[in-house]
Amino acid sequence: MQFDFLICSERSGSNLITKVMDGHPKVCGPFPSHMMRHIAPNLFRYGDLKDDAHWSNLTEETAEYLQNMFARWETSVTASELRASCAERNFAAVVRYVYEKEAAARGKSRVFVKENHAFEFIAFTLAHFPESRFIWVVRDPRDMALCQRGSILPGGVQRAAPVWKNDQGETLKVYGYLSGIGKILLVKFEELVSEAEKTSRRVCEFLDLPYAPEMLEFHKAPNVAKNAAWNTAWADLGGPILTDNFGQYKQELSEVEIRYVEAVCSPEMRFLGYEPDYPLGDADELRKELPDEARFEVPRNEEEQARFEPWRQFTIRLRERWSQRGTVSVS
Repeated sequence: MQFDFLICSERSGSNLITKVMDGHPKVCGPFPSHMMRHIAPNLFRYGDLKDDAHWSNLTEETAEYLQNMFARWETSVTASELRASCAERNFAAVVRYVYEKEAAARGKSRVFVKENHAFEFIAFTLAHFPESRFIWVVRDPRDMALCQRGSILPGGVQRAAPVWKNDQGETLKVYGYLSGIGKILLVKFEELVSEAEKTSRRVCEFLDLPYAPEMLEFHKAPNVAKNAAWNTAWADLGGPILTDNFGQYKQELSEVEIRYVEAVCSPEMRFLGYEPDYPLGDADELRKELPDEARFEVPRNEEEQARFEPWRQFTIRLRERWSQRGTVSVS
């Protein structure tokens, strides 16, 4: 199957564009597993996969990871199934098998993969999926910071702004590599929500897909409704696109919070066409005036925490296993 990939930041509209693509009758865009983000940068810890024990470690831990992930897919895999079904002993074959199984179960013929921080393992993706193309979705960092402040992610603008800056700075490098050869398309969240059909048509054209009106009806799919109810971070996906869902930072962030984001993110903002509202200030001085961000923390409810906890515990165990296989620290 054809694989295409999303490059994104947290709270950037990444799940929205993934579900819009998933609404296409040919495209499977599952809720994120984050399997590649966690395992690909740590492949060196598994050694030579021609060795049966090493291959067994990788397949066992990948299968266990997927069994504990907090997204709900239609399919599942076992370690023995991976060993029997992957023609080659490498992680790319595992990724292909897992996603193709999900796509086939849903009658789809292409795959669209969302993984946060995809720039970190772009070498892996390009090496093993050379036919792939990339969609880069970016959102105004002031709205992204506001969105994070009201989510289950910790903190507010003080945490969000440096993350946005780093993500866009690293992705701009990837954009520079790939834009000249037509392998990456930049999409702004603001365009996606305000001009959903026009933007979806542009994405389809880039991916050599016919536009399908069903893309904007993604929220009616049973799997989307199931996951939207399962995870509060995905709750907005249970309804139609909110066409005016941008610029809200102007009413809901304080002046000092806006100025702080602009001070931290100014170079990347200007390159991406996001104009500052205030003269450029000093981030260190502005940080002293920011509110205590502990007050913005939104705890998971007990039911959601119980669903999230198995994945959290497994990732702790996985990092412990990795630390026993190598001395280099890679998170």
